[in-house]
Amino acid sequence: MYGPGGGYHFFAGRDASRAFVSGCFREDLTWDLRGLERMFITGDARKEDDAEAKEIKLLEAMERDGKLEEGLGMHEKVKKGGRLRWLKRRREKRQQEAWSKVEKQIHHWDGFFRNHARYFYVGTVVHPSMDGEPLRELCQKQGKP
Repeated sequence: MYGPGGGYHFFAGRDASRAFVSGCFREDLTWDLRGLERMFITGDARKEDDAEAKEIKLLEAMERDGKLEEGLGMHEKVKKGGRLRWLKRRREKRQQEAWSKVEKQIHHWDGFFRNHARYFYVGTVVHPSMDGEPLRELCQKQGKP
């Protein structure tokens, strides 16, 4: 089954956690789950999230360059700063809700393999740090190779 030519040979010897969540068994044979929550932010929520990300980037740049407060009265300064904080909290909440769906999928598959009579514990995988590595793009769902 997992040996050469077997139906699941592409899983042999690797942690393919990302593929189990995304369903993309060609591109996502990796343990790197970073950014995967985006697959659960869809439709209008995705459009809102993208627009809010752009607005946050713009407001942060204005704040950094001192232009957020340039020419504004106290009320407008508070309003702009409050908008930035509100947008960040809103996006963070949306991403946390989506991340909980990623975790749910991982727990499902962990339980499946942990409790299945045909699978047995082999060992623990130690992954290298992902610090400085770019986030993977979301793949288009293609299924098993």
